[in-house]
Amino acid sequence: MSKNKQNFIFNYFLLLFIINVILIGLAIYFYNSHFLFWIYPYSYAGMVKTFETNLPNTTSMYLYAAAMLISGLIMLVLANSYRHIKNHKNGYLSLLFLVAGIGFIIAGLSPDDTRHLYHVIGSALFVAMFWIIATTCLYKIRNHLGYRQYLLLQLILQVPVLAYAATYFLNFDIQSTIQKFAFFALPLVLLYVVKLSCDKKTI
Repeated sequence: MSKNKQNFIFNYFLLLFIINVILIGLAIYFYNSHFLFWIYPYSYAGMVKTFETNLPNTTSMYLYAAAMLISGLIMLVLANSYRHIKNHKNGYLSLLFLVAGIGFIIAGLSPDDTRHLYHVIGSALFVAMFWIIATTCLYKIRNHLGYRQYLLLQLILQVPVLAYAATYFLNFDIQSTIQKFAFFALPLVLLYVVKLSCDKKTI
């Protein structure tokens, strides 16, 4: 596969994360109350009503939903594009892209305060798929990395994500703070390893 065809995967992910930074950033900015960044999870920006003041949160809700739905469409397009790559050893990635896309759409159509369970399921799907993709790609390129760099990337990826998962399921108050570190580390490592995987033609 040519380098240009390989790099389209990285370009899709880069576009997705740029859109999320912009739209979720705007959703937080237009939140119809004071958004407590280190205390509130990102999903509060997409609620129908603000968390503490119970005010209509329409603008932020639509911006957050737009981020999720556009991300879902990007992942579905990527899944469909990847599906047409014949005789490719990483064909399973198309399924991971598809599940991530479905997760984004479910989360986008399910505000956290009105359809909490569906929002959690949708969010868990795309986060889990991204984690699997990042972990798999990192393992596949381990021979192209020094031992220290590989170990460092694993620590940056795994510690915040697993800590967030643990604190979420244990319902610790610190979960929303750890979410910020996890949602910084996961995209950072994912973009890096996908780009390197494209360059090394392991994806």
